[in-house]
Amino acid sequence: KISLCDTAGSERYRTLTRNFYRNAQAVLFVFSLDNPASLYGLASWDQDARNVRPIRLALSLRFLVGNKSDLPRAVADHTMTTFASSHDCEGAFVVSARTG
Repeated sequence: KISLCDTAGSERYRTLTRNFYRNAQAVLFVFSLDNPASLYGLASWDQDARNVRPIRLALSLRFLVGNKSDLPRAVADHTMTTFASSHDCEGAFVVSARTG
């Protein structure tokens, strides 16, 4: 079974995501490739996940996903991979919700 929690980065959902982090086997951190601030904003969500599951989070798979690849990019590949590496992500991927 897979459950996805899409909060659109909204602060009002932070308490909801804390419940999901507790039992998560994987975490997908998704940001907009056309908005660098959305990438850097993930640092606080990452910290939140670590605070909820400081020990067991290391056992979860973590991935960075850059969305909106169909739009002009404002985040370079090296910026993505550096962020992914510094936040212990298994990998970084580029996708488009529109084109696949």
